[in-house]
Amino acid sequence: MTALGEHVSLAITRARLYTQVRESEERFRTLIADLHVGVLLQGPASEILLCNQQALDLLGLTESQLLGKNSLDADWDVIHEDGSPFPAPTHPVSRAIASRRPVNDVLMGVYRPDTQSRIWLLVNADPQLHPDGSVRQVICTFMDVTARKQAEDALRQSEHLLQESQIVANLGSYLLDIASGLWTSSEVLDTIFGIERPISVLSADGWR
Repeated sequence: MTALGEHVSLAITRARLYTQVRESEERFRTLIADLHVGVLLQGPASEILLCNQQALDLLGLTESQLLGKNSLDADWDVIHEDGSPFPAPTHPVSRAIASRRPVNDVLMGVYRPDTQSRIWLLVNADPQLHPDGSVRQVICTFMDVTARKQAEDALRQSEHLLQESQIVANLGSYLLDIASGLWTSSEVLDTIFGIERPISVLSADGWR
């Protein structure tokens, strides 16, 4: 093959690869467009390459603001469930890239600049690898669990208030499982009846 022929062949090969990549991107965009979870396609340096509309809505960002950002950007304002800072190197995508393994069900409190509020997201990161084992890309998915977390927080607060009121009133309580005949007592009731922990689940037969 002549030098010119080699150049032509190389150009055709590159054009075909480019077309395949573009077609793959379009298929991916179509696939994630109408999902009810946020989806990000991130590169090996965690740079955001593609996203769906749900991701933009959940994060409170425009596409131009989001594309090109990565998990290490300093302007991410993310916290753990206990309110402590969530360092960028420990974000799910960063961990997936470092370990080359999926990272699942990570709860993250993300600040939304558009509403100046915090949304709670359950995040997964799935690394896609080259044949040599290096990271080709990471698919990051996340869903809004804010309502669930608020309900759980409210329940914990209610239980705490109940416990405090029982202590003040010296009033004990117990929860009976009718099917099994087992019951679980509160700390105040344990004190009243002289029940020693760690025993907390008792049988009604034991009181006969």
